[in-house]
Amino acid sequence: FLIGDGMLMISSSLIIPIIATPFNLSKFEVSFISGSLFLGYTIGAFISGIISANIGRKITFIIGNLIIIIGGLVPALLHIDKNIIMSCNLIIGISLGISIPCIFSLVAEVMSKDCRSIFVGMGWVVFPLGEIFLCIFSQKLHMWNYNNGNWKIILYVRLVLFFVTLFMSFFIVE
Repeated sequence: FLIGDGMLMISSSLIIPIIATPFNLSKFEVSFISGSLFLGYTIGAFISGIISANIGRKITFIIGNLIIIIGGLVPALLHIDKNIIMSCNLIIGISLGISIPCIFSLVAEVMSKDCRSIFVGMGWVVFPLGEIFLCIFSQKLHMWNYNNGNWKIILYVRLVLFFVTLFMSFFIVE
């Protein structure tokens, strides 16, 4: 999950230089496209406890994953404009902010006391691996040209692990 989180976080940084000129993005819009993911993340983290306390952490995590997938597919499948990208980044960010505390809480409950700190530490070590992977992947596929359309592959690849996580989340014991 956190590798996918890393890919989501870096994807805006990879896409913005490609779409800035064709979309006529202002400096504010460039900043907001990047910042909307983090704004959503903050909102999601704030409300995560309330939601998971009412419907359970497992269900909250599953719903968060579904929203991440839907929010990620919308700009990949539809005709993209800057408002769709900003809105979807905000929605994805909220879902990430909701999901991450849930998965850490769930894992902390089932792991022994000795393993918890290792898991938490390793969880944040794998986050940059997602960022590194997507950067290398993008470079190898020469996605830096808006006109060839290859840059849209970034929007799909960043979601792969969330499909896997969604499937695996049904087996989480709560």
